[in-house]
Amino acid sequence: IMQNKIKTNWDLKLLYKSIEEFETDIKQNFDLIDVFLTKYEMLDFKKFNSTSLKQFLIEDEELSLLTNKPFYYLSYLSSLDTQNQELIKKSQKIGIEYNNLFRDRLLNLSDRINSIGYTKLIKFSKSKDLKNYKNHLNKIAQAIKYKLDPKIESALLKTNDVLSYGNNIFNELSNSFTYIIDDVEYTSEEISTKWISPIEDERKKALDAMYNKYNETSNKIIFGNLYSMTCMDTIVSMKLKNIKEDVMVFRNISEEMDSDVVDSMITNVKSKYDLFHRFLKLKAKYLNKDKLEAHDLYAPITLTDVKKIPFEEGLDLYLKVIKKFDNEFYWYSKEMVDEGRLDVFPKKNKRGGAFSSSDKAINSFILLNYTDTFQDVSTLAHEFGHSIHSYYYNKQNYNNAGVSLCLVETASIFNETIVRQYILDNNLKTKEEKIEFVMSYLDAIFGTTYRQILYTSFEKRVHESFLNDIPLTYEDYDKMWQEELNEMYGDTVKDSYKWISWQRIPHIYNTPFYCYSYTFGNLLSFYLYNMYNKMDKNKFKKMYKSILESGCSKRPYELLLEKGIDVKSEDFYKNSFEIIEKFIIFVENI
Repeated sequence: IMQNKIKTNWDLKLLYKSIEEFETDIKQNFDLIDVFLTKYEMLDFKKFNSTSLKQFLIEDEELSLLTNKPFYYLSYLSSLDTQNQELIKKSQKIGIEYNNLFRDRLLNLSDRINSIGYTKLIKFSKSKDLKNYKNHLNKIAQAIKYKLDPKIESALLKTNDVLSYGNNIFNELSNSFTYIIDDVEYTSEEISTKWISPIEDERKKALDAMYNKYNETSNKIIFGNLYSMTCMDTIVSMKLKNIKEDVMVFRNISEEMDSDVVDSMITNVKSKYDLFHRFLKLKAKYLNKDKLEAHDLYAPITLTDVKKIPFEEGLDLYLKVIKKFDNEFYWYSKEMVDEGRLDVFPKKNKRGGAFSSSDKAINSFILLNYTDTFQDVSTLAHEFGHSIHSYYYNKQNYNNAGVSLCLVETASIFNETIVRQYILDNNLKTKEEKIEFVMSYLDAIFGTTYRQILYTSFEKRVHESFLNDIPLTYEDYDKMWQEELNEMYGDTVKDSYKWISWQRIPHIYNTPFYCYSYTFGNLLSFYLYNMYNKMDKNKFKKMYKSILESGCSKRPYELLLEKGIDVKSEDFYKNSFEIIEKFIIFVENI
């Protein structure tokens, strides 16, 4: 499929021909922002009608289209060279200048928009003139539904600034940890690699070292108090705003998810913990154990020599699969490669991992760190899925050209699933290769589906205790965490897994309840994949593309219900888990 020489480095000249052109654009954009703010600082938003509000929204979108590109450009440069000191200083200088010029003015503009009020915004959202902004206005209205007096809100924001130092303590402390194994010192990143080593002794020593570090009384006290600060921050805000119904309310508002949808998801995933138990028993079997120990939980199943697939072959495989699925998906993916919007291989100082980044103002760029494994092909498919999703939702106006976190993994996981199934059916010849491949995939599935619910369930219990004026200490967190672990692992792991600590999870401090979105995204993608296998392919693609095109123009539940997908129904979970169970059955019966 790929005939010309493949471009494997980003061509950032697609954005700017030179750094001078970039700097000129920054200056011009700052001038445009100043003109825009000056105009709307003179107007009373309370007096806006549907026409004047629409005009504001259009101008705001036009400004965003013009001014976002340089910030993406900076982030791309930084991703390619994280240690470039000149670039770091340039980014900091621009950031400081931007904040000095516009931060307070933008906050003031936000307050002026909010002054329209909940009731009037809801009324505007139903206006014919503003039909293309319906959900956007609804989101603003929901965000201000619980707003307090501006002075109190300002005080809360300042308190949050203080609490952010707690997050800094978590990040700096956990990143500063070193671990001693056989008189050798290892960093957190190095110890994490040993945690997933195929060599059991390495895994055990790594986990013992991690357990010893986090189990030090001084560290438990620090992390316990930091987490209590996080929880109390949420509860104080809830009580001031007289919210009593759900400790996840702020996260649910930001994700546009109703509480009953989230609660249903937690309940249904927990009801399927038996699938996880079956997987863990399979893992024990292939590790030649009667029962797993703590250090085995993330162990890879290695039955063969690692099979290599060079990038050219991996890309060709992906393009072959995606072309079979849909021509438009194929041509967009190929265009990205041809234009130089993939940066493929690891390099010194390059950012690790992988991502797809885009904005309505610019085309999508993908960063990879490809090392010739089938997992890398899966990652390639995953990131192309994100880019394809953005290609479709960018057909919306700017305020709808995006997607909530609960839907953000839709196309990426779907892409990944069809590619993994192709590899399993066509590229792996021996029984051992197939077992390795599927067990690795199941490890990823349970990590992003089940463990995220474990985190969320733990967080919910802790926050609800604080809401009910029941104070907790790190000993209580340990006990509640252990109870959640016992439920998820059942009798599949020996009684020695207390080291898997709540202390290590950054999201519970920085972004409470953030993790459930990954579970929802995975389950939705599996449901869609099941639909694809069972219904007319053309009808499915039409429906699927309409979901991708909708962006955030509608709330997730309403959008999916329009397509005949009820995420509260038994059918939704039955069909989602069916895909997971099929992979388990495959290994059980091979």
